[in-house]
Amino acid sequence: MNEKILIVASVWGFAAKFEAGDIRLLKELRYEVHFASNQSNPIFRFQKDIYKKMGVIYHDTEIWQSPFGISHNTRAIRQIREIIRKEKVFSARAISSSYLPEWRKNVDYRETYSAHKEQGGGVRIDLIHEWDYLVAFFGFPKNISIFSGKYSDLEIDSDDIAVYIAQYEDKLIELHLDYFGRKTRRSLEIRTKDHEYIFDISNMEIWKDGILIEKFQDELNDMYLREMENFFSIVYGGKISNNSLADALTLLKMV
Repeated sequence: MNEKILIVASVWGFAAKFEAGDIRLLKELRYEVHFASNQSNPIFRFQKDIYKKMGVIYHDTEIWQSPFGISHNTRAIRQIREIIRKEKVFSARAISSSYLPEWRKNVDYRETYSAHKEQGGGVRIDLIHEWDYLVAFFGFPKNISIFSGKYSDLEIDSDDIAVYIAQYEDKLIELHLDYFGRKTRRSLEIRTKDHEYIFDISNMEIWKDGILIEKFQDELNDMYLREMENFFSIVYGGKISNNSLADALTLLKMV
């Protein structure tokens, strides 16, 4: 029996556009290749039977790249890194809270992967991007305590809340994730020796000591354009990816 490989992407045409060479190699190595994606999010135009022609077993899913319509702004990331570099950070607190039934328009949340632990649902994996940026800014913690479970009235069997306390040599970081916040909140607070900063991702604002210092006006598509530019610079331009496979595996084990 052949070993199986599963490729997952939120964009339907991703595998045909960018993974065709890898798929051919995998098939030559006698792997059975599966691809799970969202056919209602095509982006790249191909004939509907493209994966059948490629010998790939296709699985249609409700997966989307993000449950939030928020553009991550590169200027904000640079500012956060500059603050961490220049100032003594004592603590940071991040939150990602939103209401799962409103994530996907005209889709019953109870039928999505998010609702089912065995399908990879639950805030610890679904909202892992909060840890992605925290590790990018502060590195991996020395110790971490995790409290999670299913506490709300949502009709799901996956964890609907997780709270982390991460210990570093010189700081503590708190992270709160949940599926049941009726008002979407996504933010990072940083407290340093002299200042308090709030990076309000939901509203694309930066506050310093209670004063609004920057408001971003990015369009949602700007994020995807930057993502594609970075992808092509790695594939064709020789740029080194910021996300190594080793770090990704360490993060998965940590959360």
